[in-house]
Amino acid sequence: FDLNYYGIPAKIAKAQGNLSMSGVSEDAISKAWDQCADGRFAQTLADLKLYKEQYQLPDWAFYELSQRCAQEYTSQKDQAVLVHFFLLSQSGYSARLMRCKDHLYLLMSSDNRLVNRGRFSLDGKSFYIMDPTFQSQGASCYICNFQFPQEKHLDLFITHPPKFPSASNETVRTIQSKRYPAVTMKMTVNPGLKAFYENYPKSNDFNVYSSVRFSEPNITLMKECLQPLLKGKSQREAANILINLVQTGFDYKTDQDQFGYERPLFAEELFFYPYSDCEDRSVLYALLVRELMGLDVVLVRYPGHMATAVCFTEKVEGTSIQYKGKTYIISDPTYIGADVGKNMPDMVKVEEVLPSLFLSSNR
Repeated sequence: FDLNYYGIPAKIAKAQGNLSMSGVSEDAISKAWDQCADGRFAQTLADLKLYKEQYQLPDWAFYELSQRCAQEYTSQKDQAVLVHFFLLSQSGYSARLMRCKDHLYLLMSSDNRLVNRGRFSLDGKSFYIMDPTFQSQGASCYICNFQFPQEKHLDLFITHPPKFPSASNETVRTIQSKRYPAVTMKMTVNPGLKAFYENYPKSNDFNVYSSVRFSEPNITLMKECLQPLLKGKSQREAANILINLVQTGFDYKTDQDQFGYERPLFAEELFFYPYSDCEDRSVLYALLVRELMGLDVVLVRYPGHMATAVCFTEKVEGTSIQYKGKTYIISDPTYIGADVGKNMPDMVKVEEVLPSLFLSSNR
């Protein structure tokens, strides 16, 4: 069958023969599992692996694509859950099957903290109910806690954004700083990547959002726009140019005001939406400093606020924090008009310092 996965034209082999599954009793599931394991999904699994490698699909993209395959194979929800469980487990992921209120549900283990999803602890590992609409309403849940060899957790970290094809309806977003020096930055808005990030599961691990680079076309655009402006500048001057761009190039709104719920953004997403908040701007500024200046950056969480701090290799004065034996200068991309080294007057108590992870080699 043919699938359009965020613009990827995927042709994936469909297993021959219908799955015979009468109910969700242990015996019915066991017999249906034997059918799944008779080789009918061998080519489906091979095709999924091929697309994962070709388009650099992260774990969540593989999860979604394999789910689409299961749903294309059968329209019966419980059968689709079983098939999806089979495809994931045979691809090396740590998954479990749960029965509740005469229906099947998929569980997956992850070291990332997923929000708005039920969680079970099995053998010291956190398994999350992947159906976000699940409500037990006090019903008993039964889990088949069978462990497959060499299982891996669902990893929400993305080393590189998926290589979704460019689309005819792509737009270009231009932002410009409103203080001297004037800086203009352009980004293309890939509709596939935009939709993918919209559907990405929310996590309390903020490093999930700060570890992702721009997509390849936008890395090139960013460097073309900004590198010439930073050439020959001191680290302080360059950092101020970038922080001024983030402070004044975007309009501010909280997630509640813009989306109606808490919605952390990946750095590239700031160009997809009209507004951003302090967490989003901190993620973007951290990425710009890492990409263009090659400096280490951490995220600094205060009560109700987030900023960044930069580890300069040149002498830069200002408010600082110590983290793992290094000095980091506070740089707040939401404090409009403030240069690096200045923090908001009421931001004194640091609740948490988060290393801004970058690329798989730093993880």
